[in-house]
Amino acid sequence: MTGFRGLRKRVFYGWWMVAAGSGSALMGGVHTFGFSVFFLPLSEALGLSRTATSFVFAAARLEGGLEAPIAGRLTDRFGPRVMLMGGAALAGLGYVFLGLFARDFWSFFLIYVVLLSTGFSAGFFSAILTAYNTWFRRNRAFAIGTLGASHRAGAFFLVPLISFIVLHFGWEKGAIIAGVLLLSISVPLGLAFRRSPESMGLLPDGDPPRPEGAQARTDDGRARRQQATLYDFTLSEAMRTPAFWMVTVAQGVRGAALGAILVHAIPMLVWKGAGRQEAANLIGIMALMGAPGALVMGFVADRLNKQVMTALGALSGALALLILAGATQPWHLYGFIVFYAASEMTNPAMIGIVGDFFGRKHFGTLRGTMQFFSTFASFGMPVYAGWVFDRTGSYSWALLPFAGAAGLAAVMYLVLRPPKAPASTVVDSQSQAR
Repeated sequence: MTGFRGLRKRVFYGWWMVAAGSGSALMGGVHTFGFSVFFLPLSEALGLSRTATSFVFAAARLEGGLEAPIAGRLTDRFGPRVMLMGGAALAGLGYVFLGLFARDFWSFFLIYVVLLSTGFSAGFFSAILTAYNTWFRRNRAFAIGTLGASHRAGAFFLVPLISFIVLHFGWEKGAIIAGVLLLSISVPLGLAFRRSPESMGLLPDGDPPRPEGAQARTDDGRARRQQATLYDFTLSEAMRTPAFWMVTVAQGVRGAALGAILVHAIPMLVWKGAGRQEAANLIGIMALMGAPGALVMGFVADRLNKQVMTALGALSGALALLILAGATQPWHLYGFIVFYAASEMTNPAMIGIVGDFFGRKHFGTLRGTMQFFSTFASFGMPVYAGWVFDRTGSYSWALLPFAGAAGLAAVMYLVLRPPKAPASTVVDSQSQAR
């Protein structure tokens, strides 16, 4: 015990939070990658078309976007611990209630949108990402990468397991088990979270205290690239910069192109000839491939240009969609999962851009507001994909425009430029330097 306490003091507390967040994120993969497991069994059991089933997910995405600014502001105000524990509890109960009470479209809609979506949006995404952005600056993308890696590792183990339970014991039992796992794992891990390093007498990244009046010392080239990060933009200041709106639109277009695929992933693979369990296993493999990749990409993104990395990820996603649209052989499906996994690996760079551009203090509010606007570009895409299949028996006319949108997102990230800190801040900094 004494040795553990000594280790705890030697290791920057932010990394202990990363460990707790990684454990919680293992369960988050059930939601992000696992909805597709329930898609076909649930739609068949409730007698729903793919359009109607997709509409529930689209409504949940819209609700998450509408909720995001509020959740972000609450996280900034009350800290990530309260939001993570509350969100995980709400999401866990949502899965339990889904298995117990969803017997028609409206009960499915209300449980999934009101409980599940609210819990995951407020708890897992807003709270954990805000915590990592607050506790890290130089290692920001790497910390976010550990979250993505754990998210995908959880999906690798749990999506095939939940699929097996759904296929052999029913989707109701699969949903209940997923909820119990969330309640028993993610909620207790939220106790490890703290508001900020400063609240514990620390500095971001575990840096030693600087002498009063001293300036942060960094490599000159890196200092120029990250000059804006030394200033914490308020929401109103950020919204007056072109960078805020460019990031928002780019995220929305990328989400519209690639986010809908996770809803229809298993139905799409079944459409191309895979069995349902085989399709779930392929999604698990795709998630596993992204786990080490997210760590590596997070580490690299802290040292290279995040915009270029995110653009390359969007192009990889576009290629994945084109491969799936034209797949005629079973091995083509592996090409799809390889390139889609490569696209997902760059998520830490995409999220890290927000913190690099706009600072730490108001990250939750800023990212939540961005999500609010970007949601409108993407919430209808899963419904469109379901509508296309219901009308044509094929997903091709959904995949092709999605691939084009991913290519457009890549261009937007390439032309993205950091915002300039307000002029008054620059004047004050120069005065202090003298």
